[in-house]
Amino acid sequence: MPDLPFNQFRLALMQDALPMGIAFLERIRQGGVKKVVEVFSTSEDPLSDLKNEGDEAASSLREQLDQLSPGLGNPVMEVEIDVVENIDFQQDVTLDEQSLMPILSRIRDRLDCLEVYLKQNTV
Repeated sequence: MPDLPFNQFRLALMQDALPMGIAFLERIRQGGVKKVVEVFSTSEDPLSDLKNEGDEAASSLREQLDQLSPGLGNPVMEVEIDVVENIDFQQDVTLDEQSLMPILSRIRDRLDCLEVYLKQNTV
């Protein structure tokens, strides 16, 4: 995985530096150096404020880059997936209602957790 450091650097550029740079340039365009200095003198976290200001424009730019070449604007990151099987079913085993209920209960609990997670992370 020799590309991993490069991909991480590119991801940081696209997600952090690009929005801040866009906001910085927009402030210069609107009010010159005075407008840029303003964010550094009035804010407790000026870099975060600049990132927030430029997020929407950066997102739009990344989408346009992805239209040119998929993954160009929004870099694809490798993920590792582990699947752990909790139940070892044998093909000739029949499940009666009593043995099926704990399995269904576990499925319901996992679906409830998923629903809570999705509600919390929906924009």
